[in-house]
Amino acid sequence: QLLWRAAAEINAGFAPGVVFIGGLAVYAHAVSSAQFAGLAAFSHDVDLLISVADYTDLKDIEQVVTNRRLSKSQFYKHGFEFDVYVEGHHGLCVPYTEAAAASVERAGLRVACVEHLLALKLVAFGDRRGSAKGDKDADDLLTLLLLASEGPREAMAAARIDDTGLDVLGE
Repeated sequence: QLLWRAAAEINAGFAPGVVFIGGLAVYAHAVSSAQFAGLAAFSHDVDLLISVADYTDLKDIEQVVTNRRLSKSQFYKHGFEFDVYVEGHHGLCVPYTEAAAASVERAGLRVACVEHLLALKLVAFGDRRGSAKGDKDADDLLTLLLLASEGPREAMAAARIDDTGLDVLGE
């Protein structure tokens, strides 16, 4: 509950400039699904994409530390780690502007669409398979595939899943 409240505070303070990704976004999609809510697995941290303008404001109110090696920034809120990927300054396979345009509101948070989350999770799983985080990524991927079966999808967002991602799905 404390992690969710921390995410909700960031969501409210920086809407519409923030888009949640990662396990928390998968959870928000799953818990909002009548059919697959039972598969919702909570996360232990928060990952988000943010606009440059809102990132500037975020640095004014949080103690943000830049990790250039990983192309992200980090801060802690209520004891939880937030990984921040700034528009135009990250190496993720989904650009901020595209994620923001296709984002949706789920469980009160603005989150990336299922297809963008699939693309991002496929890369994460490819990098972390065989580890505890990789196991969580695999669970999230299965949940996202089930969620994708619920209705119309964002075809343009699905195009972010490259050949490597398709190979990982095949596995």
